[in-house]
Amino acid sequence: MIKVQFKNNYENMYSGKGFLYKDYPNAEIGDIVVANTVGGYAIARVNEVNVYDATFDLNKLQTIEKVVITKKEQEERERIAYEKKVKMAKFVEEARRKAALQYLTSLTTDADFLKDLSAMSTNELEVLMKFFGK
Repeated sequence: MIKVQFKNNYENMYSGKGFLYKDYPNAEIGDIVVANTVGGYAIARVNEVNVYDATFDLNKLQTIEKVVITKKEQEERERIAYEKKVKMAKFVEEARRKAALQYLTSLTTDADFLKDLSAMSTNELEVLMKFFGK
């Protein structure tokens, strides 16, 4: 037997007590499943597996119809999304820095000052640009 928590549609989370269901092959904690309920199908998350409760008649328990997404698949999607955000943030940081350096280096030919500019952080460059109204 397994236990599931149902999705709370108002808060987009899984909460409440766990409900007992017949075992589902290869179900793992964290899997999102379609559970057969008295009121029809509902989305739930597996929160316990290998549950033993002698007070329930196994033949009277409802069934899990299908795994929508496994915990491993969810984690992989989250990892890919995180890596994409990091990559985009890095790109934006590089673009900001390049734009600031390009503008500020166009204002001078002083080699020492150009060297100082290249050593500044992006935030320092942007503060300096604000001085020029940019």
